[in-house]
Order: sequence, then C-alpha cells, then structure tokens
Amino acid sequence: MKTDLKIFSRMIEAGRLRNSSGLARALGVTPQAISNYRKRGVFPAALAMKFSERFGVSLDWLITGEGEPMRSGQGICRKELESEDAVYIERMLVLLHKGDRTFSTALKTSINVFYSAQERMDRV
Repeated sequence: MKTDLKIFSRMIEAGRLRNSSGLARALGVTPQAISNYRKRGVFPAALAMKFSERFGVSLDWLITGEGEPMRSGQGICRKELESEDAVYIERMLVLLHKGDRTFSTALKTSINVFYSAQERMDRV
C-alpha cells in the first residue's frame, strides 16, 4: 500500500522502539527491508496489521495518524514492562497459540481466575 512515511515513526513511537532496526526486529524483517519500504514509499499491509495486533495499536491511527493510537479496550496496562515480564508474556502467548485446545482453555481460565481475584482485591 502507498503510505505516508510517518507510518514508520508512528510504529517506532507506539512500539516504544529505539529505531528502524528495532522496528525490523519487531516485524520479523531485516533492517534493509524497512529501508527499502521507506525508499519506495510503500508498506506491506500485512506488516501493518501484524504490528497493529502485536502492539494493540489502531490500524487507522497507524496508517493515517488520525484518531486514537490505542485500539478500543487496549492500553489498560500501559506501564513499561520489565524485560523478565516480557519474556513470560511471550512464553504465555506461545503456549496459547501452539498448545492444544484443552491446554489453551485451561490457561485462559487460570488467567481469568487470577485477574478476577486481583480486581476483587483492588476494590477492597
């Protein structure tokens, strides 16, 4: 898709990335690919959608710069993640996506139980 070159800076900002190399790592492409997209003034729609999903960023905002950056319901916990937390979150996502259906359901149920318990404790 033809793109506003600001999409790259919006991605770096929204993903809290340091530079184009960090963006490339986040998208699973080479830094050279990012450089080529910039030079051509195009950006693959599939990568924009991948970034949107991974970082919870509104695709409309990402592409146009208009509207709210975070997708509705996202950004509940916007604090910086500790690197150890990020590792565990990544592992959990791998388990959810690669595990069998029974395991994924059990993991989701456990997360909901812990989350509900925390919400009750926060109200007290």
